[in-house]
Amino acid sequence: LILGCLALLVLTAWVAASVAAESIGLSTTVLRFSAVMVVFIAVYVGYVIGLNRLRREAENISTVRLVLDLLQSDIAKGAILLIAWPVLPVYFAIEVLHSNVRRCLGIVIEQDGGEGSPAWITVEACQLWEELQ
Repeated sequence: LILGCLALLVLTAWVAASVAAESIGLSTTVLRFSAVMVVFIAVYVGYVIGLNRLRREAENISTVRLVLDLLQSDIAKGAILLIAWPVLPVYFAIEVLHSNVRRCLGIVIEQDGGEGSPAWITVEACQLWEELQ
């Protein structure tokens, strides 16, 4: 709480100095100050109430459920895949490199990836590949 008040004091001093230095940019200064305050309030509420409780309560709201259903639909996954398609080969190449480096350094953690799990990528990358199919 003390740190938050100190941050508010510093931001207020910054706004005052900005307004005193150039009175022309008052509207942008106020917008920036408001955006920073919204972020601080969101972080404070998330810290005090807790993210798990906020998530539980948000799932009870019909609009949030509708948006979550839309974001988890096949159409949304297809749109994201269409946008991310150029990046996926790079991701899987890095995963192959990551798996081989861990194997060479002896850091391989024995994880059961399943019967069809290839040994050349990590378990997480294998799960992502299965979700994409």
